[in-house]
Amino acid sequence: MTFLSRLGAALLLLMIATPSWALSQLTATVDQTTAGMGQSVMLTISADDDLSSNALNTKPLLRDFVVGAVSTSHQTSIVNGKRSQSTSWTLPILPRKIGKVTVPSLSINGKQTQPIQLTVLPAGKKPPSSISQDIQLKVEVGSKTLLEGQQLLYTIRLYTSTPLQSASLTAPKLEGATIHPFGQDQQSSQIINGQAFQVVTRQFVITPNHVGSQRIIGPMLQASATVRGNNMNFFSMPSSEPVMKQAPDIQIRVKPKPADYQGHWLPSQQVTLTQSLSPKQASYQVGEPITRTITLTAANVDKSVLPELQPVTPAQFRNYPGKTTRENFAKQNTLLAQTSYQEALIPEKAGDYTLPEIRIPWWNTKTHRQEWARIPATTIKITPAALSLSAPTTAAVQPNPAELTAQPQPLSWLQQTALWWFSCTILLLVVCLLLLYLWLQARRPGHTLSRSELQQPVSMIKTDWKSLKQALTQADHLEGYQALQAWARQHYPLSEGDLLKLDLPQELSDAIRNFRQACFGENDSSKHSAKGDKLLALLKSWHQRKSTKSNTTKLPPLNP
Repeated sequence: MTFLSRLGAALLLLMIATPSWALSQLTATVDQTTAGMGQSVMLTISADDDLSSNALNTKPLLRDFVVGAVSTSHQTSIVNGKRSQSTSWTLPILPRKIGKVTVPSLSINGKQTQPIQLTVLPAGKKPPSSISQDIQLKVEVGSKTLLEGQQLLYTIRLYTSTPLQSASLTAPKLEGATIHPFGQDQQSSQIINGQAFQVVTRQFVITPNHVGSQRIIGPMLQASATVRGNNMNFFSMPSSEPVMKQAPDIQIRVKPKPADYQGHWLPSQQVTLTQSLSPKQASYQVGEPITRTITLTAANVDKSVLPELQPVTPAQFRNYPGKTTRENFAKQNTLLAQTSYQEALIPEKAGDYTLPEIRIPWWNTKTHRQEWARIPATTIKITPAALSLSAPTTAAVQPNPAELTAQPQPLSWLQQTALWWFSCTILLLVVCLLLLYLWLQARRPGHTLSRSELQQPVSMIKTDWKSLKQALTQADHLEGYQALQAWARQHYPLSEGDLLKLDLPQELSDAIRNFRQACFGENDSSKHSAKGDKLLALLKSWHQRKSTKSNTTKLPPLNP
C-alpha cells in the first residue's frame, strides 16, 4: 500500500509540474526598426509555455540600451480539447548610441531569440515615415497568362504592424472583366525582420472578357493608422493619421482559343461528367418512374460558360424534363463551376434499351490539347409490369391408378352424424362472425351513402374506389397517379394500368394527361391546373356508364 501511495504522489507531481523541456519556441519582436536618439522602442519576448516572470534575463541589453520596467503576462487557452500556455515580457528599450544598433539574442531554458537590427537617427532629425514600413500591400495571381473564358484567382495581402481604424479596401479593377469576391477574409500573423505584422488575406475571382495584354489595377486602402511621434519617450502617447495606400498593378495576357478546337469552348484544368439513376436497381418495370441526373463540373471557369446538357432518350421511354441548376463554389481553394440536369423517364415497353453515350468537349489548360468528358452508353433492363390481381393457377395433378380402380366405400352412420355436426358448427361460426362484423360497423360512426352513391354499381363503392378518391384529392400527384394505375389494372385488362389505351372521352383523356404531367413535369402551372377532383368526377361518370352498358341486367339496389 505504501508503494502505491508513493507512486500516485509521484504521478501527481509529474502532472502538475512544469517541465523545462515544454518550451519549444522563443521569439523577439519590436514595434519599430527606425527610431530617433532619445526615442524608445517596445521589445516583446514571447514563449510558448507558462514560465516564471524572472525567467527572462535582460542583462545582455544593458550594453547598448537603457532598459525600462518589464511587464509580464501569462495566457492559457484550450482549443478543441488541446491545452496551450504562453508567457510574454514587454519592456521599453532606449538606444545609447546613434547608427546601427542590434538587439542581442536572449535565451530562456536553452531557447534563443533572433537578433534584431535597429537604425537610430540623431536627435531632432525627422525619421522617415513609418507608415511605409508598418503598412504594406502585396498582390499575386495564379497565372499571368490565361485563355479566353478562363478565370483568374487574384490574392491581396495587407500587412500591418500598427492598429487600423475605419479601414476600407477596394476591389481590383480590369476593364470589361467580371470581378467578384472569393471566400472569406483570412487573418494570420507573421514576423518580418523582428517586427510583428498582422496579415489579412482577401481573394477575388476575375474573368477577363477581352483577348490581349491587359493591366489589373491594384486595390486602394484607406484607413486611420496609429503612429509613433518623432520624439517618443517613455511617457509619450501614440497619435493617429490618415493612410491611403495602393497595391501594385499586374500585367496579364489573355490568349484566344485554338483555331483547331471543335465544339463548345470550355477551358479548364479538370472536367468531370457523371450520371446517376434513381432508384438504383438492376431492372425496372414498365410504367415505373426513373429519375436520371447528369452533372458536369469544371475547374477555374464560371458557371455561365458551361454547355447545356441535352441527352438523347430512347423512343421506348416517355421523357419529362426537370429543372437545370448552375452554381459556383470552392473546394480545397479551387474554383469550381457545376451544372446539373434532371429528368424523369417512364418505360412503356419491356426489353433491354440503351441510353446513348454523352460527350462534352473541353480544352485541357495543363496539357494544351482538346479532350472529351464522357458518360458511356448505359443499358437498362425493363420487365413487364406486375398485375395487382393475379389469376389463380391450378396445378395439374396426376391421378393414382390405384385410386382409379378403388371403389368408394359408403360412410357409416356414426361418420355421417359427425360430418353433419361439424358442418353445422362451421356454418354457425361463420354466421356469428358476420353478425359481429355488422354490429361493429353499425356502432362505428361512418359515412352515410348518398342517393347518388346508392344508385352506383357495386364495384364503384368498394374500398379500392375510396382509396383512389383519397389519393386523387390530396396534394401528392405522384401517389394519386400510382393509385389510378392500380385501380385501372384491377378493373380493366391493362397490365400497365394506362387508361389512355382505352376508348375514353376527350375530356377524360385530357384530364389524365394533365394529371400525369403534373407528376413528372417541372412547370408549376401544370401542377395547379391538374385537379384531382375534376379527374375523379369524370372517371366516376365514365365508369358508371360503361358498367351500365356492359351489364345485361340492372343490379338490384343495396337497400330495397
